[in-house]
Amino acid sequence: MTKNFTVDWFSSHIPKFLSTLSGIAGKEDVHGLEIGSFEGKSSCWFLDNIFNGDNSTLTCIDTWEGSMEHSQEQKAPLWDIFTNNIKDYDPSKLIIKRGFSRDRLRDRDLSKYDFIYIDGSHTTRDVLGDAVLSFDLLKIGGVMTFDDYTWTMYADPLLNPRTGIDAFLICYRHKIELLELATQVTIKKISD
Repeated sequence: MTKNFTVDWFSSHIPKFLSTLSGIAGKEDVHGLEIGSFEGKSSCWFLDNIFNGDNSTLTCIDTWEGSMEHSQEQKAPLWDIFTNNIKDYDPSKLIIKRGFSRDRLRDRDLSKYDFIYIDGSHTTRDVLGDAVLSFDLLKIGGVMTFDDYTWTMYADPLLNPRTGIDAFLICYRHKIELLELATQVTIKKISD
């Protein structure tokens, strides 16, 4: 069966990822973590273009139940769409952790990652929680990208990602190098 994506919020970011992740693309034993996989558009691209070297993996964390901004029509088939879209990938390259990131990021079997992509829940609290819990899993020299920095679907700033991302940037400013601050925010970890 062919891949089925009902929306494409990812493709516009591909040129940036090709540049930012060029140092690890196709390399052996590199690992990525994606928080928020939705239908798997980004997951498939990362597996095809970045984590395709020997012993390289992508870990996907999501509930596959959608978020408050998704319609019921979008939420209902998410898990089935995702599993269909990733079914042809080598299961040793793709680690799926179904559940809330606040729980799954505490799993003891998680390893250290070269790249972390945060694009799950958009609430300030969840984005900040994902960032803090993931930072310990990021290798020194590793890159973390937050999606939707300029996203303003809700009037309440606590329901949008920016406040959580800003709080993380302030709290971790001595441990990171800011690489990009635009619609996405990308940092490099320089110390624990």
